[in-house]
Amino acid sequence: MSKEKIEKTMDFLSSAYQDPQVKGNPELEKMIFAAAHDLEKQGDANLVAAQLCDEIAIYVLGHQRDCPRSLINLFNQLKPAAAKYKGIAVSCMMMPIWF
Repeated sequence: MSKEKIEKTMDFLSSAYQDPQVKGNPELEKMIFAAAHDLEKQGDANLVAAQLCDEIAIYVLGHQRDCPRSLINLFNQLKPAAAKYKGIAVSCMMMPIWF
């Protein structure tokens, strides 16, 4: 994984984490902090994006009225990397069936 991609993803996470609405919500703080920790530990921005996008989607379903805009922005920023990661993962799992 390129260092630029990791830094860019970390910047997205930091930006969302600094939002006052996120700071006031312990569940969101924990979610974003855990993603940043995983990114630092694993170094795979696409995997972290896929996991965090799933968590954000579940959170938004339960908190539609009080979801911070920065969380939606974070989701939109990470979604392309998450979709790419999931597409590759599904392709790898389906390879024995296809050929």
